[in-house]
Amino acid sequence: DNVVPCDDGVSCTTAACRDGDCAGVPALWSRVIPTVSSGSPRILLPRGAGIVMGGAGGGYGSTLVTGLTAAGNIAWTRVFSTNSPALRGGHAWEGGTVFTGYVKLGGDGQGWALKLNDAGTPLWEKSFGGAGEDDLVDVAALGGGSIAVGWTRSKGAGQRDAWLVRLDTDGNLLWDKAVGTTGSDEATAVAASPTGFVVAGFQEPTSTCGVGWIGWFQSNGDFLTEATWAAPYCSPQPSAIRVTPDAVQLVVAYDDALVRFGPDGGFLAIQDLATAAAANYRHNQFASDGILSYGVGAGDSGVLTRFGLHGERLWERTLPPGSVGSLRIVAATATGIFVADTVPHTVHPEYWTDTRVSRLDAFGNDDCATAGACSDGPVTACADGSPCTLDLCTAALS
Repeated sequence: DNVVPCDDGVSCTTAACRDGDCAGVPALWSRVIPTVSSGSPRILLPRGAGIVMGGAGGGYGSTLVTGLTAAGNIAWTRVFSTNSPALRGGHAWEGGTVFTGYVKLGGDGQGWALKLNDAGTPLWEKSFGGAGEDDLVDVAALGGGSIAVGWTRSKGAGQRDAWLVRLDTDGNLLWDKAVGTTGSDEATAVAASPTGFVVAGFQEPTSTCGVGWIGWFQSNGDFLTEATWAAPYCSPQPSAIRVTPDAVQLVVAYDDALVRFGPDGGFLAIQDLATAAAANYRHNQFASDGILSYGVGAGDSGVLTRFGLHGERLWERTLPPGSVGSLRIVAATATGIFVADTVPHTVHPEYWTDTRVSRLDAFGNDDCATAGACSDGPVTACADGSPCTLDLCTAALS
C-alpha cells in the first residue's frame, strides 16, 4: 500500500522511507530550532539537498539565518543584529542566497540587502534609502544581479510609493525608482519576465479601500504597462508571481485568490483558493505545474494545499498545530516539501516561540506509514490518465 519503486525496482518500504533511500520519497523529519528570543520564520529556500531559513530569533532586534542539511541537521547559523535588521524576501542565487528587508538607521527604516554563500559566510551587506522610511519586501534574480521591490517614503509623489531597486552581482545600487499614486502604495512581489520584470502590489490613491496593482518593466526600469483589479478585501498583497508565455499569475495572500493576466496586461480571471479547512493562506509558492499554499486551519493547525495551475484543489493535508498566530512558510523540491512555523519556546513558552521546520514527502505526508500517498481523493490529472501516482506530484513540484 502507498508504495513507489526504488531505483533498484524494489518497492519502497517504511524503513527505506525513514532512511531516505527510496526514489521520490525523502526521509521525513521535524526539528525545533532553539531561539534566543521569539523565533518567527520569514524565508525558506532550497539550497542543494538542504534549505536556508531566515527570520527573527537571534535575540531582540536581530535576524537569525540557519542552514540545514537534507536530514534536518543544523549546518550553520548566522545572527545579524547591527541596526535591528528584519528579513522580508529572499532568492537562491548561484553560489549563495540573497535576502532583503530593512534596517533601523537614524530612527527610520532603510532598505537592506544581504548575500551569504552556501556556507553561510556573508559576501556583502548593503543599505539603501533616504530620509524617510523604506522597506524591501521581495527580491528576484535578474540579469546577473537582483531586482528588489517594496515601498518608500523617501521619494515619489505619494505618502508612500512602490519602490523598485536594481542591484548588481556585488549588491551595488544600479538604479532605483518610486512608482505609484499620490496616496499610499506598496510593491509586495516581483519576478523576472522575458521583457524585464513584473511587479505586483496594491495602490491606495485615496483613504478608501485600495486595489490590486501589477506593472511590467524593462530591465533598466523603463515602464511598459500596468493594470489594476478590485479585490475581495482592501489593499491586496500578492505574495508570489508566475510568468509564462501566455499569462502572468499572482497568488494574493489573505485574499486567498489566484489572479491571472495576459502577457499584454489584460485581465483574464480571478479564482478563489479558500477551502473549508483553511481560510487564510499565509505563504504561497508557485511550482512548475501548480501552487503550494500553507495556511491556518482549526485550532491553529497547519493546512498544506496543492492547487493546479487554474486553482483546482488536488490535495490537502492537515499538519500539527503551531503557536497561536504563527507564520507558516513552504518551499518545494522535486522530492519533498519543507514547511516552517513556530511552537512555544522551550524556556519561556508563555511569551516566546521557537521555530519548527519539517520535511514532508512530495504529497505533503509527514508520516512514513502514508508516504507516497498523493491525495485524499482520486486525481486523474496524470499524463497516462491513471489515478494519483508519484509522477503527478513530484513532476508538479520540480
